[in-house]
Amino acid sequence: MVVYGEYLFLENFVAGVAFAVTSKLIAGFESGKLRIILSGVLSGIFPFVVFLNLSGAAVVALTLTFSMIQAVVLFGIKSPGKLIVCGFIYLLVTILYGGITIAIINLLRLPILTYGPIIAGGAVAVMAVAAAISIVREKKIDAATRVRVDVDFDGKQWELDGLIDTGNYLRDPFGGKPVALVSHDLLVMMTEHLEDREIRKMPIPYKSVGVTGGLLWGYRANSIQVGNKVLHKPIVGEFPADFSDTDNFQILLPRDLMERGIYGDD
Repeated sequence: MVVYGEYLFLENFVAGVAFAVTSKLIAGFESGKLRIILSGVLSGIFPFVVFLNLSGAAVVALTLTFSMIQAVVLFGIKSPGKLIVCGFIYLLVTILYGGITIAIINLLRLPILTYGPIIAGGAVAVMAVAAAISIVREKKIDAATRVRVDVDFDGKQWELDGLIDTGNYLRDPFGGKPVALVSHDLLVMMTEHLEDREIRKMPIPYKSVGVTGGLLWGYRANSIQVGNKVLHKPIVGEFPADFSDTDNFQILLPRDLMERGIYGDD
C-alpha cells in the first residue's frame, strides 16, 4: 500500500485539532487558537514514527510521552499532577475517537484503507462526543440554576444569592474570562474599599435582545466561588438595569462558570 505523506499529515492534523478541542472542554483549561493549531501540527507529524521500526514497548512509551507533551502545548501546565491527568485525558480522547471511528466503519462495512470513510467516521465521532458533552453540561446547569455565591474582593468576602443565566455569554474583552453581573449599588459597595479601584475598572461590550448594544463597566475581582468551582480574577460588572425585589437573587452568573471542566478553577 502506498502512503502519501501529505494526506497522512492532513488527516491527522484535522483529527488532532478535534482531540485538542475535546481535551480542552473536559479539562476546563483555556487554550488559545495558536495552541490548538500547534497541537494539531504535532498530531499530524506523530504518525510518521511508524517508519522508525520501533518495538511495541517503545511505541507505547512514545505515545505516553506524546500525550504529556500535548498537555503542555495545550495548557502550559507546570504542576506534575495536573500534567499527568491532562496527558491521560488527551490519550483517552484519542482512544475514544479512534474507537468510535472504527465502530462506524465496521457497522457500515466501509473500506477502511481509504481516506473518505476514515474522515466520515471521524466526523461522526466528533459530533457524537460534542453532543454528549453538551447534554451533560445542560443537565449540570439545570440542576444548579439557583446557587450560593462567594465573591472575593481583596480579602473581603461577599456571600450572595446567585442565578445561573443561560443567556449570559459576556466575556472580559482582554482576558476572555466570563463576566458576572450585580446591581449598581451592590457593585459600588463591593469595590469602594479597593485601593486600586480605577486600575481594576474596565469596559465590557454587550448586546441583548431588542438592544443595539453598548458598554457596561466592571471590576476585576479576586475570585468567584460556587460550591467547589472557583473562577480566579473574573470580572464583576454592573447590570444595565436594576434587579427587582421579587427576583430573589443578587448576582447573575455566566453559564460558562458551570460548564468549566476538571480544572476550570485555573
